[in-house]
Amino acid sequence: MFKQQNDTIAGRAPVPTADDVALVAPRFVQECAASDSASGNVGVIGILPAGCTPALPLIVDSTGLGGAAALSIGLLNAGGTDLSADASDGGGPWAADVAVGAAGAAQIAPTAALLAVQKTGHDRLIAVKFTAAGSAAGTLGLTVAYRSPV
Repeated sequence: MFKQQNDTIAGRAPVPTADDVALVAPRFVQECAASDSASGNVGVIGILPAGCTPALPLIVDSTGLGGAAALSIGLLNAGGTDLSADASDGGGPWAADVAVGAAGAAQIAPTAALLAVQKTGHDRLIAVKFTAAGSAAGTLGLTVAYRSPV
C-alpha cells in the first residue's frame, strides 16, 4: 500500500459522481515515495462510485518514478491484496505494464476488461499494481472517465 493516502481515499475530497448518462472524468493524484513503486506493490488511487462503469480511454501521467517503473490498473480485489479478476470488475486489469518511469502522460486505449466492468450497488476502489520497480519518489496521476449507465 502507499505510505500516504491521497485526498480522495482519505475522505478529504469528495468523489465526483455522474447523473444519468453524463460522463465524469476525475484525475486521481497520488504522491509516491520511492518504496511505493516496488515491484508487486498494490496501491489504491481512486474510487469508482456505486452504479458507475468506466468509459473512454484512461490517461496516466507521472513526474517520473524512475528506473523501468511500470504498472497495471484495475479494481482492487475483495482481499485488498491485488487487482480483481472478478467478472463484475472486468475480469482482469484494465491496462497492463504502463510505463511511468519517465515523466510524461499516456492515453491508454479501452480494453475488453475496462469495457466489461458491470455496475454495482457499492463503491469500488481503483488500484494500481507495480509490475516493474521504480527508483524515485514522484507524482502519479490517473484520469478515469466514468458514467452511470441507464
